[in-house]
Amino acid sequence: MRFETLQTSKRREIEALGPWFHNLHLPDGLETAPDHRFGDFPQFKWRRIADSIPQSLADWSVLDIGCNAGFYSIELGRRGATVLGLDREPLYLRQARWAAKQCGLEDRLTFIEGNVYELLKCERTFDLVWFTGVFYHLRYPTLALDLVRGVTGRLMMFQSMTMPGGEANGAACLFPNDLPLDQRETMRHEGWPKMAFIEHRVAGDATNWWAPNEPCVEALLRSAGFQVISRPEHEFFLCKPVSTPAHTDLAQLRRSSSAQPSEPVDRACEDAYAQAMERLASFVHCGREQRGGRTMGQAIATTDHEVIRRWVESRKGHPAVVKTTEGKRRGGSGLLRIDFEPSEESLDALSWDDFFETFDTNNLAFLYQERTASGRKSRFNKFVSRDSVDVQNASSGADSQGTER
Repeated sequence: MRFETLQTSKRREIEALGPWFHNLHLPDGLETAPDHRFGDFPQFKWRRIADSIPQSLADWSVLDIGCNAGFYSIELGRRGATVLGLDREPLYLRQARWAAKQCGLEDRLTFIEGNVYELLKCERTFDLVWFTGVFYHLRYPTLALDLVRGVTGRLMMFQSMTMPGGEANGAACLFPNDLPLDQRETMRHEGWPKMAFIEHRVAGDATNWWAPNEPCVEALLRSAGFQVISRPEHEFFLCKPVSTPAHTDLAQLRRSSSAQPSEPVDRACEDAYAQAMERLASFVHCGREQRGGRTMGQAIATTDHEVIRRWVESRKGHPAVVKTTEGKRRGGSGLLRIDFEPSEESLDALSWDDFFETFDTNNLAFLYQERTASGRKSRFNKFVSRDSVDVQNASSGADSQGTER
């Protein structure tokens, strides 16, 4: 009877943390998404690729980019690795931390909020980088791949949605290293590296931007300084680093990111710069969550509805939800966002009542910045777990005045 009671309680916890994209198999036999539309995902993928990874990862460091609920982090942690999981969605991070604790791996797995572009300032390497389910969601995929190469020590597991057609095996040998301008017809060959751009949606997801063919995947990996050593599963490529290409544009980007913005600089660009610097700072400090009343530089965490609403509306913003997640989260809405003019196509407007219902039900806090380092009004904001920050709800601390954008 006690076991049944514990399982009932655990099921309630799983439901409260939903929706789940990873179907995790917990030690007590429960699953987080047993009715997943893809089946036992990603377990069935793992079964096909598991043997390509060393059975013992003791003393290995792993970076799991886009970790979601932590399935791969947990499997790699079970092999002895120390794993840093990176994801931009607080919901997934809560799931991953909870799951790690259920599996007894919380001392080996760390999950932080961030994205692949923050590797720009990362000065360490990881023995294994897990880069699956992310590439085709990125607006700047080749930049991301170059950054991944910079932090890869021994191995990198890559996966991307691909387009049909093209055979990678030996395709590169068919084409000259320097294609004459008047021979561009060669690019029509089935084996030529191609990547389709998705202007609108695939499977209802507006963040599916790219679909390379197999020759393109391998060409991209070679260009970034990787060698494909095995293909254990459809769309999965296990790689090792073989060179560090001297990409001048990446070097210029690093120099630019270390410099303060100069005048004249568009205010929106300056805000973006400030946000990037804050996120980079949190990642470089070993990925540990910063706690205290003010986190990430001058950002403030609050749950005060009036403070949030005043901050958003003073910047001509409004509450929104990611279209592809609507109705899939406790409180009736999906993943919350703040939308500013011009509105993002991937977002739907949300009423304040629905926004705050989802906000409170999912135990979120609102992290925001009043002004940039140069004193301009900032639009920096993000949603984080209330457990990860010290919340300030004294509205007197919020400055709602300033020049409108």
